[in-house]
Amino acid sequence: MHKVASSTWPVHSALSFTLSSRRSPPSIITRTVARGNGFRRDLLAVPVDTNTVLLTSAACFAAISLDVARTHLLLSGLDNLCHTWVVQHIPPEVRASTADVLVSDTFITLGLSGWAATSATILFRQPKGGFKSLLLAWGVYLSAAGAVTKGDPPLVWTLKELFHRTRPSTLHHTFSFPSGHTTAATFLIGGCLFVLLPAALADRSQSSAPESAAIDQTQPSPAGNAAVAIWILAALTTACGRILADAHWLSDTMAGAAIGTLLVALLRRVSGPQEEVNPKPRNEL
Repeated sequence: MHKVASSTWPVHSALSFTLSSRRSPPSIITRTVARGNGFRRDLLAVPVDTNTVLLTSAACFAAISLDVARTHLLLSGLDNLCHTWVVQHIPPEVRASTADVLVSDTFITLGLSGWAATSATILFRQPKGGFKSLLLAWGVYLSAAGAVTKGDPPLVWTLKELFHRTRPSTLHHTFSFPSGHTTAATFLIGGCLFVLLPAALADRSQSSAPESAAIDQTQPSPAGNAAVAIWILAALTTACGRILADAHWLSDTMAGAAIGTLLVALLRRVSGPQEEVNPKPRNEL
């Protein structure tokens, strides 16, 4: 009897350790990324989550719209200051060529190129979940944040007609609020980096990948930080181009950036994988 008990003691100890470790919660805040649909969003992990970006951009657009339409307390002075500086310091030919075309269209062109490349990759590789992201992205582009030919998409056109705001100059003859260029550049670059690119790099296998991967939420990836920096640069460059061309007020470009950010966050939320913060451990044997 003594020999049997001593020989089975390591088995009981290992089983007890396994059960106790399964019951103990994780020591750090972790995020589990579901990979059954083949996405690898952890490659572009960013410092803030999608819901925060979604709510913040919506609140910013609401505040800007209220100030432009009703109060005129916060941004009217900055709008006039930027307009006066451009008129006094930027020659008309520079406004019409360099600012209105070169600066304003650079990131839109780059964004469209990125969309073409990632869309072709998705169609060629056929990753699981990629077609959903592709269709949703192009649907939002055509209806809200871009256009195939010159002109504004339905969402931007409707807002311009609703606010009926005149432009600071006669360079263009449509209404001003919000900036369609800034909306398009922000959406195109953000959608390419945070929606289409992860979908294009997704796993082609239809079977589930490893069950999950715990990622320290306080440690965004370097690629994610670089993507955010490029996104901000695209929005700022395009907004500066519209202001320097005297085609938009400052508040127009701020509203356009807010709409573009809102649409990217909404698209990422709808098309991406589900995330679970502090997942409960499984007690499977």
